[in-house]
Amino acid sequence: MDVQELIERSIYEKIRLALVSEGLTPDIVTNNTDTLYNAALQAIETSKGFSVELFGSSSVESKGERKYARVVLDWVLFTEGDIGTTPEVVYTKQEDGSFSKTVNHISSYEGLLAVAVVCNNIQEVRAINSILRENLPSKSYVPYYTGSGNFLILQESSVKVSQTNDPLQEWVYTYLIPDIFFGLDIAKTGEVTEITSITIETELSNHLGISEEVLVYEEERVFDQTFDNTFE
Repeated sequence: MDVQELIERSIYEKIRLALVSEGLTPDIVTNNTDTLYNAALQAIETSKGFSVELFGSSSVESKGERKYARVVLDWVLFTEGDIGTTPEVVYTKQEDGSFSKTVNHISSYEGLLAVAVVCNNIQEVRAINSILRENLPSKSYVPYYTGSGNFLILQESSVKVSQTNDPLQEWVYTYLIPDIFFGLDIAKTGEVTEITSITIETELSNHLGISEEVLVYEEERVFDQTFDNTFE
């Protein structure tokens, strides 16, 4: 999965779980059809006075509708990051015992993500703004929705873009995600075959006064430990 999509989905999931916990949006895990989702959305609207729909940056026509309060995630731009990485080769052990060689992209990027909040009244504004402040504070780490690791997110701004006489209340939060690395390059040399044995010349083993079999075993054991500690 592309890193841009991974970050957006992770932020989406964090906001989604918060909205579900507050009872403001249907849980798409259990309401996994259009009929179930729309029925649950209307039930929330009836019981609480309003409901919230959450959208990512995908091209969904309904995210522009004015029927329900909306939270929309949308990328703004990517710029060069402050921290780079080394172009040195990194070895990763594969299931067959060989080692693949990969190289990080040298440059990092900073991504700017906008979270637009569109509401029909001040009650909706206060509720959604409160959820965003609690779950995406000015500086926090957001866990990857895949369950492994996290990334830093920094709030850049919070601006009300609607006017006093506008029928809708609209806010836009912007968040900076620093040090994004877009993928890896596989080294042209490809895979490195695992070393399974080391041959010791008979003359050397005789000079050391030990059998060749013992020396080969010790060399393999020490090499394997060193290799594993260095590259795994």
